Amino acid sequence: MSKKLLVLLAGIVFILTTNVSTFATEGYMDYPDGEITLTEEFTTDSPSFYYDFDDTTQKNGKTYYLKNVSYKVLSADNLQTTEPVIQKINYSNLYEKNVEPPESLTVPKGDQEIEVKLTDFQYTETVITDRKELVTAYTDYDYKTEMPEPTEVKNVIYHDEASKQDIPATLKLKELKEVDSWKWRDDVEIPITFSLYDAEYYVLGDNLIPYNEDKPALEGYEDELLTELNLDTNKYRITSVEWDGEPYTVGEVRYRKAIAHGERYAANYVAVYEDVVALPDVDGYNAVAEYRSEIPELTGETEYTVQATATYTPPVVQETVVEQQETVVEGEPKTVVEEKVVEKPVPVQTPVPLFNGDSSGNNSTTTEIVAIVSTVFAGLLLIVLLAIAILYILSRKRKKKGEERH
Repeated sequence: MSKKLLVLLAGIVFILTTNVSTFATEGYMDYPDGEITLTEEFTTDSPSFYYDFDDTTQKNGKTYYLKNVSYKVLSADNLQTTEPVIQKINYSNLYEKNVEPPESLTVPKGDQEIEVKLTDFQYTETVITDRKELVTAYTDYDYKTEMPEPTEVKNVIYHDEASKQDIPATLKLKELKEVDSWKWRDDVEIPITFSLYDAEYYVLGDNLIPYNEDKPALEGYEDELLTELNLDTNKYRITSVEWDGEPYTVGEVRYRKAIAHGERYAANYVAVYEDVVALPDVDGYNAVAEYRSEIPELTGETEYTVQATATYTPPVVQETVVEQQETVVEGEPKTVVEEKVVEKPVPVQTPVPLFNGDSSGNNSTTTEIVAIVSTVFAGLLLIVLLAIAILYILSRKRKKKGEERH
């Protein structure tokens, strides 16, 4: 019985080691000759590259199976978009279509100045309401020796050009404005008529002034002349007097005209009147000028130009398959192990999306890991079976020794 057990364990070990070897090499055969490749170029904004190659391809009537896909980045460009910059300028309550908008403007955009171009300009009709006008009127008092006292209001007629109407308005006194300051001004001319007395004198008030054929002899009598003319001697002064024509007689009295030249202490004042006047509604226009430009702006994305290369394997591969079956030899069951060489298609290997640079979809590393794990598992199982066999043999020996003692 022990011999049979050992034969059985040897068969199990052979089957496990044969199967592990077959699993480790399945679909992992290099074909230095006979492989074909297909190359495609594409663009993507995803850093995980993937190109969907067919699982199989035909060449010369044969079917080839996809083995792996590799990727190579040909270029990487930062993607840009254009952002529109729009600026509108409104022109309101126009009486005529006379706006000439500028062809370009400079507008702020973030921390930079952007030039925008005129792209559209449109008028629309409207009714201009709530019209008001600040109306100003003046009263010029010219040069006076006394400060003028203006009235509190001034009635005027304002002509509204838009409605072609004359609008009566009452304006309030805003200020009395001094437009030329106080000083002596030589703009005084006073006509005088003297009555001659006895052909040798002429009368000036209560004074008899000696008659002079060439010019009036008024030196020293200037203040008397101003008093006779009812002029303030503090604000007027006579600088010269001259005859104005020849003597003439009216009735029994002889007269002669003269002109007195002098100065006055005067200033010029203007009274300013102002108020807001309501005006009637009129037809008019509104206008809108639209300016546009476009500026480049990064999207934060990258466009990759990628070359994908797919490697396809030849049509079939050969592999060793271990089969086992139970038979009866000399009345006892026996395991028979048989090896066969078969042909089968290469398993399709799905390409793995990779990032950047030259990459390969080779699954050989994964297959090796699986093979190692399987080998370790088979080894552990073998140790367990050997331990069971040893315990079984020891148990049988103890039982046999017990029987011999009895």
